[in-house]
Amino acid sequence: MHYAVYFIRNMLIEPISLVRLYVLGLLEKGDRHGYEIVATAERWAIHRWAGISIGSIYHTLRSLTKAGYASILKVEREGNRPERQVFSITDRGREECHRLIALGLGSLEYEGREVDMSLAFSHRISPALRRQMLENRLGPLEERLAQLRALHHAYTTCFESPSLEHLRKLREESPWIHAGIRHGLARLEVERDWTMSLLSEIDSWPYQPASAEKNTS
Repeated sequence: MHYAVYFIRNMLIEPISLVRLYVLGLLEKGDRHGYEIVATAERWAIHRWAGISIGSIYHTLRSLTKAGYASILKVEREGNRPERQVFSITDRGREECHRLIALGLGSLEYEGREVDMSLAFSHRISPALRRQMLENRLGPLEERLAQLRALHHAYTTCFESPSLEHLRKLREESPWIHAGIRHGLARLEVERDWTMSLLSEIDSWPYQPASAEKNTS
């Protein structure tokens, strides 16, 4: 069982808030009012593929503003419509945004959507950094694959080896353990292959740093 414990412990990573990354990522691209950020979230259907609640966006905007990552630039009103606050990212917020993008691209969480959300704003960090973060995923993924393959092999051959008597009993009494190992192995193999495929195309993706926009404005 020590293999399984080691594997589970190594699955622990620094969690990131996807809604926080989403809001900062949009603000980093330009000033926006809350309604526009919500409308973009609905257009992207992030509640389906990123698990972000649309209703959490306004709360995140308020918390980011309170923490100094964003600021209220102005308040607009059109006709009889309610006032709308226009939010702007701060220098601190921009640094946090870039940190979250890089962290998300290097995430080893294959059940979450940290990488997917980070890819949406990957044009803001250098091509060399985004490639490096993705390449950094491959080593740990391969290591975890090796751990699960060894565990899977042990469970598969436990009936043939007297030294694996404890695994034979587990397989007989708790067959779902081996099923879960096979499931994890399949998911990791898909994640590894997806990352390698992404690396083959990421260099051709756009790169548009905020500094370039400032220089042309």
